[in-house]
Amino acid sequence: MTFSEAVQSACRFVSEKEMLKPGDIVVAGVSGGADSVLLFHVLLAMGKSMGIRLIVAHLNHGLRPEADEEMDFVREMCRKHAIPFHVGRIPRGVLAEVTGKSIEMAARDSRKRFLNAVAMAAGASKIALGHTGSDHVETMLMNIHRGTGLRGLAGIQPVREKIIRPLIFFQGSEIRDSLRENGIAFVEDGSNCDPKFLRNRVRGEIMPKMTEVFGMNSLKKWNQLSENTINALKTLRFLLREFLAGGMGRDPSGLRVDRDIFLLLPESSRREGILFLLEEIAGSTVFATRENVNRLARFFRGQGFGIVEIEPDIRVVRSSRWMYFLKKVPEVSIEVHEIGNYNSWFQERFFFSRLETESDSPVDDDVLIVDEELFPFPYRLEPVDLQKNYLIRNGREIRNVRDFMKKAGLGKAERDWMPVLKKGKRILWIPGVTKLVENGKAGSSGNRIAVYFRH
Repeated sequence: MTFSEAVQSACRFVSEKEMLKPGDIVVAGVSGGADSVLLFHVLLAMGKSMGIRLIVAHLNHGLRPEADEEMDFVREMCRKHAIPFHVGRIPRGVLAEVTGKSIEMAARDSRKRFLNAVAMAAGASKIALGHTGSDHVETMLMNIHRGTGLRGLAGIQPVREKIIRPLIFFQGSEIRDSLRENGIAFVEDGSNCDPKFLRNRVRGEIMPKMTEVFGMNSLKKWNQLSENTINALKTLRFLLREFLAGGMGRDPSGLRVDRDIFLLLPESSRREGILFLLEEIAGSTVFATRENVNRLARFFRGQGFGIVEIEPDIRVVRSSRWMYFLKKVPEVSIEVHEIGNYNSWFQERFFFSRLETESDSPVDDDVLIVDEELFPFPYRLEPVDLQKNYLIRNGREIRNVRDFMKKAGLGKAERDWMPVLKKGKRILWIPGVTKLVENGKAGSSGNRIAVYFRH
């Protein structure tokens, strides 16, 4: 296979899988190795044919003496083709000192953070990586060794959210042979032969033996297994999403699920349910160890308020009714200044409309009617301020609002974070609990406002 044929094949694969569209900005992770050099040239060619804007990112891990030479190699390749080049450096020895993770895992996490940072700064919609079909099968074998579930059998997917892998249908040996035969320079990473790394032992000992025993087409069978697993996962996600739909809400901070609905799942299915929820919020379950998932399964069954940190930026919060999977603390503070619709949190909404006649008055626990002369715009939707807010109940002013909410059955998470309807410092409505003005008794037609609350 000539180098130009390899580039053309990869370009066709990218088009078939709709990995990129004209005008996309794509950040490519380029180490200088054979796979990333071919990736660079594929995206360079697509830049010319589709108007793709290519940006190269290279992370110097500081692990090997030749790391600086590899960085210079990639820099020069970018300079030659006038491609923007971003480099990140990790001080020498830092990754080697990381505890609790293998060097491979720590390096991968560092690359992920770096590439995401470059993509965000550049406004890139895609991140391209040079994984090959050989990497794909090696990963599946390593996952099986670890006792994987379905997600591990799926291996490395060609497209996952903003990550694309244009070379996933090539074998690594094909790429290296093509570059050598066509005189295309690349750097050789000596650590790829070091047997202390499991992947290198799989690559050097198991993969050749598989070809010897099962024949040259054995790798295609692994791809077939991967495709079958991916289809099974898609079906499973669809069924879980349908099952949980009535009790699940999304928010920029994450998602929440009704515990009672979740616990209707058979115990044998709850592990997959938890993995589904983690994948929905994080886009991946690579961090979801068996220990973490089992801990969350026990946590779901527990009582009262609780918090479990899964990753530094992901925590699961248990309240009386809901389980929250959060990337950050929910923050809602909205000024309601006119008739209209307003998002609250986790797909809850408030609708404000003006009643024109007395007969328009709805009778509904989820509707509040207020006199605009007594409570004129603006209102606010935001959590309770313990120091400032009060409510009036049966003609009596109540200052300890959190205690009132607790007695009404709201969990700590809702008492801390749930938006309530306010006018100034006074709380008019705690959704799902009580309306705190006398509904429908005041106001004449034309100046009454109906506030609808919907999950």
